[in-house]
Amino acid sequence: MPLVVRIILIVITISAALAVGTPVLMNYADQKASSASSQADLQWIADQMNAKLPKMVGENMSFDQVAVRPDGFQFIYTLVDYAAEEIDTAHYQTVVEEHFVSSYCTAPQMRVFYEQGINVLATYKGKNGGILANVAVNRSACVSS
Repeated sequence: MPLVVRIILIVITISAALAVGTPVLMNYADQKASSASSQADLQWIADQMNAKLPKMVGENMSFDQVAVRPDGFQFIYTLVDYAAEEIDTAHYQTVVEEHFVSSYCTAPQMRVFYEQGINVLATYKGKNGGILANVAVNRSACVSS
C-alpha cells in the first residue's frame, strides 16, 4: 500500500481515537467542569479512560494509554503494522498534527478542557516503540483554529 494511502487511513483513525474517551469526558464535563484542572481530577479521568484501553481505533492504530502530565494529558497511540523506520516521520508529523489539532479543537467533549488550559500531548509510536510524532495541543491552538 502506498505511503500516502497509509497516512490517509491513519489520519482517519485519529478521530476514532478521540471517541474512545467521549463518554467519560462528557460525563465528567457535566459533573465537574469547573474543577477539571486539579491533578486528582485529571488522574481520575485518565484512570477511567485507561480502564477501556488499549483499544483498536482503526485498522492499524491502537489507542494504548492516557497519562497525566503537569499541564494536562498525554494520549499514547501505536501504529501496529509499521515500525518508525518504515514511515516518513516528518511528513507523518505534519499530517497528524493538522488533523489531530482540528479534531481535538472541534470535539465538544474537549472544549471544557482546553478552555481551562488543560493541554494534550498526543504521542504516536511505531510497532517497535519508536516515536513517529508528538502533537501538542493547547488553548491557543484551539482558539486560533
